[in-house]
Amino acid sequence: MKEAEVSESGNLVIYSLNIKANDALGLSLEFSDFELSENAVLSIFSRFELTDSITNSENND
Repeated sequence: MKEAEVSESGNLVIYSLNIKANDALGLSLEFSDFELSENAVLSIFSRFELTDSITNSENND
C-alpha cells in the first residue's frame, strides 16, 4: 500500500489515502490501537458521500 498524501489548508493538515478494491462487492476498514488528538477528525469518504467521522471520543484508551 502506498503512503498517504499530505496537504495543508490554513491550520489543517490533511492526510489522504485512496483505497481501490476493483470488482469488490463490499469493503471494510478496521482500525486498532489509535489515538486521535483533541481536535482531530478522521473522516471516511466513499466515492459518493461521507460515510463516517471519528473523533477522540472513540480513542482506544
